[in-house]
Amino acid sequence: MALPPKFGVFADGRSGLTPIASKFPSIGFSSPLPPEAADNARYEEYQRRLLHGFTTRELSSMDVITTRPLKRSTLLNGIHPIFAKSRWEKTPSPEHERLNLYALPDWPGLSGDWIADNEIVWKAIYPSLQIATRVLASVHLLAWFAALLAPGKTKIPIERIHRGDFFDPAFVELDNMWSFTPKVPFDEALQSLTRQRLDRILENLMGSGELTFGFKHQSIDPWNNIPAWEFSQIGVTQLFNSRTVSIFLGYNLAEPLLRNDLSDAERMGCEWNFASVLLHEICHAVWYGYCLEYPGQLLEKNEPYFKNEPLAELGYVMEREVFGGVSGLMLRGTFLCPLGYWLSTEIISLDHCERTTQTILINPPLSNIQTYFPIKAEFFENIQQESFWRVSIGMLGMSGLHARTLAEGAQVTHSGLGPNNRVRGVAVKYLARIQEPDVRLSEFRRKLNEYFKASGHRMSLEELENFRFGKAMLDNAVWEEAFWLTSVTLRGFLSTVMDTLEYTLSGKNRAARADALDKIDAFLKAASAKHLSQINSFLALPHELRGQDRHDDLLRWNRGARIYARGCYSLAFSDIDYTKTAAFEQSILDLEFCRMLLYHPIMKSLVPGHQSETDCLSAANRLKDAGDIEAFKAAVAPTITSPDCSLFADAAVRVIQSELPLDQDTYTQATRGHGQKWFWIRLV
Repeated sequence: MALPPKFGVFADGRSGLTPIASKFPSIGFSSPLPPEAADNARYEEYQRRLLHGFTTRELSSMDVITTRPLKRSTLLNGIHPIFAKSRWEKTPSPEHERLNLYALPDWPGLSGDWIADNEIVWKAIYPSLQIATRVLASVHLLAWFAALLAPGKTKIPIERIHRGDFFDPAFVELDNMWSFTPKVPFDEALQSLTRQRLDRILENLMGSGELTFGFKHQSIDPWNNIPAWEFSQIGVTQLFNSRTVSIFLGYNLAEPLLRNDLSDAERMGCEWNFASVLLHEICHAVWYGYCLEYPGQLLEKNEPYFKNEPLAELGYVMEREVFGGVSGLMLRGTFLCPLGYWLSTEIISLDHCERTTQTILINPPLSNIQTYFPIKAEFFENIQQESFWRVSIGMLGMSGLHARTLAEGAQVTHSGLGPNNRVRGVAVKYLARIQEPDVRLSEFRRKLNEYFKASGHRMSLEELENFRFGKAMLDNAVWEEAFWLTSVTLRGFLSTVMDTLEYTLSGKNRAARADALDKIDAFLKAASAKHLSQINSFLALPHELRGQDRHDDLLRWNRGARIYARGCYSLAFSDIDYTKTAAFEQSILDLEFCRMLLYHPIMKSLVPGHQSETDCLSAANRLKDAGDIEAFKAAVAPTITSPDCSLFADAAVRVIQSELPLDQDTYTQATRGHGQKWFWIRLV
């Protein structure tokens, strides 16, 4: 059987997720949209519904969706013994009612079951086990984790528990509920003690041989093989028969890794997500191990609440403290591959209530707002680099592992919150796009400066490499933010100018037309300045982060802007009462300068006009040398008469043409076309 499409298809054979090139408004735009434009608008609306208001074109500009090659993993570590192949299910346990394993999909080159002993599976998940191992090696450096493993917890006051929950059979021993709070100071001695406590718990879990891993169907109980909504999740951990801790992960998490058509970003994103879910479940297992050290005192089913939070779910606390939020797929349901990942930053929110099996305390109030940030491909790449771990842990601290580096996100407001945190019928109320700069950037800059001030004069080669890597991480984040902010502003310009252009074209009175043309002129000036700022941000990025797709996006915008500016010039030039046409000429020159900055001899762009101009000039030069005037005319005419012909191409053709033995070299206004101010030499 052939590989199924990653993201499904519509009846027309398209997934609906291909990025759509931005369309610049053009003169005469008020006529009915062509079928292609209408289809594109429909697809982008479909994308916004799926992607919290984003389009795939926007996510591509942000380096969230990308086909650019990423650096291969340079991780040198093995895996923690707790993840050893021997701990993974080989055959169903006789203690379980489930008697079957799950077969790999019927794809080319695949055979066997979802077990770690299957080398196909082991090879697919091994990078994830390496990432999880690195986190386990550093998690003791977090204050919340030290508090979790420290003896002594604070009992939850009975008045924080809803009276009705005492009569709910789903909740047990509500008088045995606890919370934990980080201790101060959190120094190296406490970090070392936390490391010892964690190692002892893991050794005890491994020593008994009762900690096991396996794969599960997403919606089937892995113990009794019965479909159950509570097991409709990608990971589950349970203390079975009071002695066996079993962790089961949905095989759909790893299934995309068996494909041979993933981009680097898709593959490394899947590997990180699998590691994140695995660590989430390990956190539950560690709590079980902790309870075994205090028999009769703590109930393993009642996980402690962090500080005064009303929800208890240690796995999500771990994700927030380690990665800065909880990971989530951009596409859910029937999609076979993740398009990308969100980082949701609020774990005590309405949309997380259904994910806890414990009582929800009556205070403080749950949040009805969830914030999502798209995760850049660069994060998935960095987390598999040795140098990243040296820098993020050794220099920047554990916050270097936070997956959020973008300012642009989405905020979802939910309904369904009643008094005393009673939740009924959670639903999305409304969604809004937000811009919220990453406050960690200034903190990273401060730590880098302190590191360099303290060690710069005596840095070893390795320390110097670490410093350079850290500085590159910071610089990339700053420039990426600038790139996207200008992208947002530019696209906002397009919507604001439409009414003005319509007003001008409709032939209002002289003063109204002049006012509208002045507004268009102001728009072009502001747009050119933002466009130049965006190009500077793009060119400041390391070459490997620029990407052909981003380069093309800038070229497309520039092309549309130049056509639009020429059309506006023609509109102003044809109005005998308007005297400020020189301003439009300057905008045309400004945009041409931006286009020249984007020129790169080795980047082969598919943007209309970009590569064809280069090919045209090469052909014209050859035909000039051959003295073939008629062929020269035929070669350059399509380019020179094109509405997106650049000033550079126009001037270059004139220079080449000046060396031809033409009968006449004249400039004629009759050849002025498509709103161009300049006139090319008539070929006779």
